[in-house]
Amino acid sequence: MDTRNPPGAASVWRRCSIADVSPETSGNTIHTYFNVSPESPDGTCVLFYASEDPSGETGRLVLRERSTGRETVIATDITAEDAHRAACQQWLGAGRFVAWHDCREGRWSVFALDLQTGRKITLAEDRQIGFGATKALEVPVCGCHWNPDGHRALEAVNLLTGEIHTVTTAEDAAAHAPKAWLDEFLPDNGQPLSVFFPVVSPDGTRVFFKLARGTATDNFKSPAASRREGKFICDFASGAFIRFVPQWGHPSWYPDSAEILEKGNIVLDIRTGQERRLAPIPSDHPSFAPDGNLFVSDGKASHPDFLATGRRVITVGSAADGSTERIDHFDSIHGAKSWRPSHAHPVFSPDGHRIYYNVCAGEHTRLFCAERRA
Repeated sequence: MDTRNPPGAASVWRRCSIADVSPETSGNTIHTYFNVSPESPDGTCVLFYASEDPSGETGRLVLRERSTGRETVIATDITAEDAHRAACQQWLGAGRFVAWHDCREGRWSVFALDLQTGRKITLAEDRQIGFGATKALEVPVCGCHWNPDGHRALEAVNLLTGEIHTVTTAEDAAAHAPKAWLDEFLPDNGQPLSVFFPVVSPDGTRVFFKLARGTATDNFKSPAASRREGKFICDFASGAFIRFVPQWGHPSWYPDSAEILEKGNIVLDIRTGQERRLAPIPSDHPSFAPDGNLFVSDGKASHPDFLATGRRVITVGSAADGSTERIDHFDSIHGAKSWRPSHAHPVFSPDGHRIYYNVCAGEHTRLFCAERRA
């Protein structure tokens, strides 16, 4: 019997199989982020970004049937901001739609594909996509953080009608932050504040986002293109403010949409502001299983180990009993040669039986899947 950890809820991951999601696809295969699962809501397909470009910054979107391995390219010639989040590709409308953003001839736009009809839809121009609720028919969009060019608010686009409405403005959000905080983290440089990186809660009712202050550059690949900080939480329908948190903290939603999990495995109650700490697994990008009982994160086993090996680990923890299971470890400092490198960004499948994550161990970044054994 394996005695690395005492038996507990996380021990169901003690025996799991690990495989490259698309071994037939050459180059980079990347899932977008730890806030959204690449697996379709019904579990039949996996959505990923593929690229033969060494940087991973140009590529295509692929749907892979899990049962047959059949792959279908649904979008081509995509220019991504980086290989870190790829095209921010995601499932929406309970699996009817796939949405993403793309830079065409210097202009950022948000697109969706209706998988029922095969129709490609331009949802918004001069904007980037946030992360929506998988079951929802609205997706959040915002201006480019480095130069919003007038698109400074958080907006929502209806996938069926194309209607765009403002959820809240950057000014409304900033009014809920202390002036001293704004002066320190987003000091006035003559450029306006704008909403950036909205993430909608699983039930579609709430959203959190950062504020950004750009430098009016067109070079989005510059690390100095903008400053971005804070976590602003509001109602996604009305824009009513709920809470301001000074640090971003790599947040993800708890499945009940009432709490937020942050780096360090801290769970924040968005109504009361109270915090609770979960099992201390290595934590960079933590996210919950759909049932809220387990959570997963990538992270360094220790700082000395990372300096010596470049290794990161994927670990599952129990929110109930504190048990933990390390399911994988790998070199994480190679992969796609983007100016902003890929991270593992582990995330559960909709049924909680699989965990998807990016591995940067070799020449390319590759999407892997760990599957729990019965």
